Amino acid sequence: MPAALFLSVLALAASLGQPAPPAGDDEARIETLMGAEHVEQAARAERVEQERVEAAELDRVHAEEQFPPAAGAPIAYEALESMKGRGVRVHTTSGHTRIGIVQDVDKRQVRLRAQLHGGYAEYMVERRQISTIEAE
Repeated sequence: MPAALFLSVLALAASLGQPAPPAGDDEARIETLMGAEHVEQAARAERVEQERVEAAELDRVHAEEQFPPAAGAPIAYEALESMKGRGVRVHTTSGHTRIGIVQDVDKRQVRLRAQLHGGYAEYMVERRQISTIEAE
């Protein structure tokens, strides 16, 4: 391949009326061009990765800002205060699921109100018993 490239350069130089550059210069130029191309590809890949990270961060921030959260969206215990009057699904460490409207929250427990057989029932779930919380 270097011979074909050298012949192409000779033909081009002859057609332009200039002397052909030495063969060693061609290889140095090719190496320089290939090195520059690799640097450009690495920079392009880095830009794409940076854009992906920024988009993921923007999605995360947008999900945190969305209120009320979409049904099934995870909710941190600390965010339950803002969910007062809204429905949640609480999964306990014992495998039970409690569905209700948040009535009150403190650092140890949450009080939920659930519709039950034509009436309502209120119950407390201790924070240490909660494995996950989702918006209802």
